[in-house]
Amino acid sequence: DPSSKMHSSPKLKLQVLMGESNPQAFLEVSCSGQCKDKAAAPMLKPQEGGQAVFVSHLDAASLRRQELAAFFAKMSRVTPRKINQKSLHARMDRHGLLALETTGSRIA
Repeated sequence: DPSSKMHSSPKLKLQVLMGESNPQAFLEVSCSGQCKDKAAAPMLKPQEGGQAVFVSHLDAASLRRQELAAFFAKMSRVTPRKINQKSLHARMDRHGLLALETTGSRIA
């Protein structure tokens, strides 16, 4: 929806790295209360000068999942099958943690 404020405000910058994935480090990022209160997260460069880092930002990912859960719960109001926002958000977070565990074990 072009009239939505979410449409005009960038929420994510996804940088896809070229070449083979071979990170030299795993970086786990967490936000303080001030960032969480503003629903903000720091932008980090996963690559600099030929050195790659796997960046995991659980707080930022969960915030985005919360937005998605709210969107799908709202859209489900006009369908026969309703979606509970809190349970969808919890399920997406759980699946995200499982995927992170799988990815982390592959690059370790």
